[in-house]
Amino acid sequence: MATFTPNLNLKKPDGGENVNIADINGNMDVIDSRFAGGVIIKDNLGTSWRLGIQNGKVFFEEVV
Repeated sequence: MATFTPNLNLKKPDGGENVNIADINGNMDVIDSRFAGGVIIKDNLGTSWRLGIQNGKVFFEEVV
């Protein structure tokens, strides 16, 4: 039986299971939607930054 990743809830089939293309596509959609808007991180000085992917390009910008 499949398990799921703890952070993004991506489906991970067991080693003996057949892989379903719809599951792979679903996982890719989750990853794409989660990172499209970027993730916020803080540096050791307290500055917030947004890191993400948009239109196939990585962006990194200060959050004001």
